[in-house]
Amino acid sequence: MSELTRRQALGRFGAAGVTVAGLGPLLAACGSDSGSAAGDGGNSKVKKLGFSHPFPGTDIYRPLRKGLREEAAKRNITILESQAEGKADKQLAELRTWIASGVQGISILDIAGDGLTPVIKQAHDKGVKILGYGGPITGQDGSETFDNEQGAQLVAEEAVKYIQANLADAKKIEVGLLTLDVLPLGKIRVHSAIDAIKAKDPRVTVVASAEGTNIAEPAQKATRSMIQAHPDIKMMICISDDGQLGAFQALKNVGKHKDVWLAGYDGSRVVMKMLLDREIVGCTASIPLREIGRSCISIPANVIEGKAPKDYAAPYKLVTNDTPDLAKQLIADFE
Repeated sequence: MSELTRRQALGRFGAAGVTVAGLGPLLAACGSDSGSAAGDGGNSKVKKLGFSHPFPGTDIYRPLRKGLREEAAKRNITILESQAEGKADKQLAELRTWIASGVQGISILDIAGDGLTPVIKQAHDKGVKILGYGGPITGQDGSETFDNEQGAQLVAEEAVKYIQANLADAKKIEVGLLTLDVLPLGKIRVHSAIDAIKAKDPRVTVVASAEGTNIAEPAQKATRSMIQAHPDIKMMICISDDGQLGAFQALKNVGKHKDVWLAGYDGSRVVMKMLLDREIVGCTASIPLREIGRSCISIPANVIEGKAPKDYAAPYKLVTNDTPDLAKQLIADFE
């Protein structure tokens, strides 16, 4: 995978987001320490953990950080947070520094690919536990991931409800897909959802698909082309909320944003507010980011202490036009 493709791939899946410009001065290359003397974790053998999520400037990192720091403070654990800015070489250098500093476990959102292999060996040689964040890592000791099949089923069920309520008389239901099939996660999110929808209603037909559209700009461009070629598209399944925003803008520009049902993933604050205000017609399969942040402390601690569970798969929560209480609850985690 090229560097650009890998960065795009990890820019908006599972708790990454679009890289935000103007992040301000970089912190030290070893990352930022955030720990607390609070709590009674002083008796635990777990003292120092790393969270290598190399997109800390993104919007959806905010609730993730909340949960991460809350659990670290509760257990009196120092947590190192990445400042790699989505760059593989910076992530690898940062990980090496952390390992040398005496960190006991590291959760890693891998953007380095094969380059990570020698770093994992270095970690294991030092007794450092490695956990795959968002997806599996070869040689991992545990994981914090997302239940993507469950999320896809939630999207499919909501799509079928929309079809039954709004497209019951249609002879054919044309659908466009915004995909990121370069990642297994991307295939599950989009293709498992559309397969489940088609299994319920044979009128559903995919008429257009565009790869690498997890970021707003390429998603907007692809959607514009789709609508020009297939003006009767009634639904779109998007790999991410950022892709969904790009699709929405393209549809709005041609006055079709109220006529096309949109589905996305992640639970971005912007998309949830737009669903709440009924600007977007559709849904987002939202990841409980604050809960996931907590798991990135509790799961590594379990691995280090030989306790269970050693893996966590976060369930998705579906935010729609008709779930205002859930939307408000999840939006509050960003504030």
